[in-house]
Amino acid sequence: MRLPLLILSAGLVLLTATASAPAQTLTRVTNTTVTGIPNGISISGTKAYVSDFGGGTLQVYSIANPLAPVLLGSCSAIRPRALAAADTMAYILGFGLGQVTTSYLTALYVSNPATPAAGRVVLFGEPPIYIGASRSLVCAASTIGGTVRVFDSLLNQLSSFTASATAVVLNGTALYLNFYGTTTVYDLSNPAAPVRVRVVNGPINVVNGNRACGLYGSLYSYDVSSPLNPVLLGTAPLASGYGLLAMTGTTAYTCESYSGMGSNNLPMKAFAISQASAPVLQATTAASASATAIAASGNYVFLVNQFGSLFQVYALSGTGTGTRSSQQNTMGIYPNPAHAALTMTPPNPAASVEVYDLAGRVCLTARVSAGIPLDISHLLAGMYVVRNGSATQPLVVE
Repeated sequence: MRLPLLILSAGLVLLTATASAPAQTLTRVTNTTVTGIPNGISISGTKAYVSDFGGGTLQVYSIANPLAPVLLGSCSAIRPRALAAADTMAYILGFGLGQVTTSYLTALYVSNPATPAAGRVVLFGEPPIYIGASRSLVCAASTIGGTVRVFDSLLNQLSSFTASATAVVLNGTALYLNFYGTTTVYDLSNPAAPVRVRVVNGPINVVNGNRACGLYGSLYSYDVSSPLNPVLLGTAPLASGYGLLAMTGTTAYTCESYSGMGSNNLPMKAFAISQASAPVLQATTAASASATAIAASGNYVFLVNQFGSLFQVYALSGTGTGTRSSQQNTMGIYPNPAHAALTMTPPNPAASVEVYDLAGRVCLTARVSAGIPLDISHLLAGMYVVRNGSATQPLVVE
């Protein structure tokens, strides 16, 4: 199976860790060869939605166990190139090689992931389009045609206006149109009459809660607690101007841009963006050659590679030199890396704690009380995942 990635900038910033605060690590925990040409991925809850251009399908995977994604179902889609998922809907943008003047936007019902089904299809007689989606709205914008269309969740068009974009982001009823590093903010509280609010001198490509990030020569971090008034918190310089970007909690992940052909073993980085300052590099690793799409959930990063036919999962673990994300240690595991024992604060004390190895096997099941050491002396050195209820946490055993 192949998964899609979004193209954005990546950075090359070095940060020295102190002895008292060991650097975090990004570790590859899944490396699967898949069929087709995956070139888009979007995550909603415990589901990953993947567009496969080669097979002409939307694929739905369960990532409840990030170490072992499970294909739940698939359905046909018109030349899928990119997608966005929101709640019980997914939206696929399709256009063919050599047919850049015709694009298709398809709504897909994914409330039953075993049998996803295509709904309305909207045809655009213009170059490839960028899409963004929320629970109630979908926006499509073209780079060259300069037209933005606003739809409801079933792709009934509500309005249109003139503007160009290279990225489309919906934050509730706030719309961010990023055009080569400059973001224009629109108010869609009345989607039939969009209002242009302001221009931000910087890119916005992804939003998670009250934080947003963008890539254009640098990694940009914003406070969007007031969605119509993004406030720049800081930037981190990047080695190249473009690449892939994903965000979860207060961690942003970047991956160097791919060449479009051949193999490039390029670095992936994790940045802490929880502080009201510039992003802080927490971890770096050599990522997949020619990665083409990226998404993140919890402590996991999902990469797809349309050239190498790879689906890869990376885990972020350890403590960094900056302020930690609340999702980076949701179970209060200490120490990590661990040796013979660890203590933790399970978020769901009524549920058992399970430890999985990289093959998805359960190596340990126990009831754990906050602050009481858990014996892990029988575990071999390596990478594991700790699960308590719906919470998961990477664990390194030395």
